[in-house]
Amino acid sequence: MKYSFNKVVPALYQAGFESKAKKISECGHFKELAICKNCGETYLNGFNTCKDRFCPVCEKKRSYLWLAKLAPIVKEYLNEKKIINMLTLTIVDEPNLKDALSILSKTWRVMVHDNKLLAKNFKTRFIGGFRALEVKRGKYCGLWHAHYHCLVVKDKYSKDFEWIKSSWQKAYRIVTGNNVSLEVRIDDIKKNYKQDIGIILEVAKYVTKFDWSFNDDVKELVESLIGVRTTSTWGCLRKKLTEQNIENDMDKTLNEVVDLVCKSCGNNTFDIFEGLTGNNYMVSDYMDNELSKGDIEND
Repeated sequence: MKYSFNKVVPALYQAGFESKAKKISECGHFKELAICKNCGETYLNGFNTCKDRFCPVCEKKRSYLWLAKLAPIVKEYLNEKKIINMLTLTIVDEPNLKDALSILSKTWRVMVHDNKLLAKNFKTRFIGGFRALEVKRGKYCGLWHAHYHCLVVKDKYSKDFEWIKSSWQKAYRIVTGNNVSLEVRIDDIKKNYKQDIGIILEVAKYVTKFDWSFNDDVKELVESLIGVRTTSTWGCLRKKLTEQNIENDMDKTLNEVVDLVCKSCGNNTFDIFEGLTGNNYMVSDYMDNELSKGDIEND
C-alpha cells in the first residue's frame, strides 16, 4: 500500500488517469464489519479491494491466490507422474507497446491454433497449461519487452527445447516476416515442488515490472493494456480449474466475502456494515443490542 500510494497513484494522476488513481488510492482503506445477529460479537470481515490490474495490492494478492489454487493441482499431477514445466516465450523488443502486444498475441495464436501442424505438436506435447502476460521495459535497450510465462503439463518426458524454439520462431516469422533468433526458456518443477514454488509465482505474478516515474510510459502502458486478456488456460488444466470453479472463487475472495460462524455462539447470520474507515464505526444505531461504538472499536 505504501508503494501504491507513493509511486503508482501519483504517476496515474500525472498521466491523466484520475479516476483510476482514486480507486487504487482507496484500495484496502475501507473496512467491512460483520455483527452476529444473535450475540452481537463483532468481526472484521475484510477490506475493500479495487481489483485494478495496476494496483500493487490487488495484483500481489491475486498472484498468491493463483499460487494457492495451482500448487495443489501441480502436486496432484506430479503424484500422477506427469511432468510440469515453465515456458518463457519472448519476441523482439518493440518501441510501441500496442505493436508488441499484437505481435506477441498473434505469434501465440499461430503456434497454438492457426498453423495446424504446429498446433497439433504443441497440444500433443503440452496437454494443458496456464499462460500469463508480463510487460516491462528492456533492461538495456529501453524498448517494450512483452513476453509470456506458461505453466505446462506433459503426459510423458520429451525433449522440447529445440522444437519449441524453432516453432516459436517460425510462428513469429509468419506474423512479422522477420527471421530472428528469439529467447525461449524451459524450467522444470520437480517432485519436491515446494523448493520450486517460485516457478508457480513467476507465472502467476503481476502483469508488469515497471518504473512508475516516467509519465509518458505510464500513459502508453495503461492505454495499451485496455481490454487485453493477461491470463488464459487450456487443456487438462483448464478443465481442472473449471471443475473447481476457481475463477469465481478468486473473484469472491478478492471481494473479501467471508463465510463466518460466530465463535461465541455458533450463529451464522450477521449484519454487514460496509465502507467504514478509520474510527468511523457508526454501526451502533443499527444494532438491536446495546453494544457501544467504543466496544466495536476495541474489538
